[in-house]
Amino acid sequence: MKETFIPKSDHIAEVSYDGDDRTMTITFQDGRSYEYAGVPQDVYLQMQRAPSVGSFFHRHVRGVYPDTEI
Repeated sequence: MKETFIPKSDHIAEVSYDGDDRTMTITFQDGRSYEYAGVPQDVYLQMQRAPSVGSFFHRHVRGVYPDTEI
């Protein structure tokens, strides 16, 4: 099942998560989108609750999970 949230962020426009294949898709404000593979659901849920979604992304997603620009 795919879930999506719109964060309050200067850099990230939208974050979606597909729990069936553990894929997180992040769309940035400039329109670029990246798919991150193998992301556990708890990382997605923590990102939703993070005080700064951008900071969370840089610390816990980027460079941690393999990504593909889509």
